[in-house]
Order: sequence, then C-alpha cells, then structure tokens
Amino acid sequence: LVHPDDLPDMVRRWELARADGTPFQAEFRLRVSSGEYRWFLTRSVPALREDGRVGRWYGTSTDIHDLKRAEQALRDSEAHFRSMADHAPAKL
Repeated sequence: LVHPDDLPDMVRRWELARADGTPFQAEFRLRVSSGEYRWFLTRSVPALREDGRVGRWYGTSTDIHDLKRAEQALRDSEAHFRSMADHAPAKL
C-alpha cells in the first residue's frame, strides 16, 4: 500500500527504529480504498517490557494530504511571485 517511491526510506526508518527501540516517525503516501495515494504521517513508540526489550509498538497514522497540498501550493505561489519580481522592470 505504500507508494513505491516512498517505500525504501520508510522501510529503512522502520528497521532502524525496530533495531534500537527508538520512536518511529515518517511521512509517506499510502494507497487508500479509492486507489488514490494520500500522504500520511505515521508515528510509533515502543512499549518496553520489564527486561527493557520492546514488547509491542503503539502508533498512529494521520492523513496529512490536504496539508501537503497546501504546502505545495504555497511553494508554487512563492516561486511565481519571485519570478514576477525578478523580471519586473526596475523604476528608479
């Protein structure tokens, strides 16, 4: 379900977190039931057993697709404005 472009980094991060028991966080695209890919922020924290080893993981996945789209629209708008300002005739 993870977008092929995002999978290698997501797997690498998850494997690092599992190896040393540190919290996991990643942003990646998941395919939803409609077939479209949407951006999600996933966070997981380990619950340690008495012996200090990870007993289980608890986590959340939050749909941040609209936030990512808004960020991209802002970047596009800033680039457009910068281009207009750079090419505007200078008046002294």
